[in-house]
Amino acid sequence: MANFKIALSKTLKFEGGYVNDPVDKGQETFKGVSRKNWPKWPGWIYVDNKDFTNPVLQDLVETFYKDNFWSNLKLDNFGQEISNFVFDTAVNQGSKSAAILLQTAISEFNIPITVDGEIGLATIKAYKSVDSEVLLLYTLKSLRTKVYIKICENNINQKKYFFGWLKRVFS
Repeated sequence: MANFKIALSKTLKFEGGYVNDPVDKGQETFKGVSRKNWPKWPGWIYVDNKDFTNPVLQDLVETFYKDNFWSNLKLDNFGQEISNFVFDTAVNQGSKSAAILLQTAISEFNIPITVDGEIGLATIKAYKSVDSEVLLLYTLKSLRTKVYIKICENNINQKKYFFGWLKRVFS
């Protein structure tokens, strides 16, 4: 059973404090929580007051990630490294994209799986049929890298993030 706090600590190394980069599609963020995508997140009250070190804010970040990404993707059911990677993908690209990436990677092992962006019992069962966790992880890394290449090809302004994204994928 994978540990959420391990995955969160790895992801938060890349999701710093407060950022408001106009080129970033997430726009204003705090530890990766995007105001554009999550305007009703209760942590914004603390961010707006620049109370960045408040323990309540830190708890809100943790609860946000556990509820919206970890639990939603049922990541307790996967190995730690796979869960870390899928969780980080979800934080960076969205839960549905992360689920599709995992399902696509599993399908590369010629295991029948529906690629629908929803992790349920069928996906968990298919995952358990994969004979190499290491090869699955590198398949995920390859597929995620291709996503970043496509993003940069489609929007030259995103190119400035490319090497940071690669560092994130291969860390």
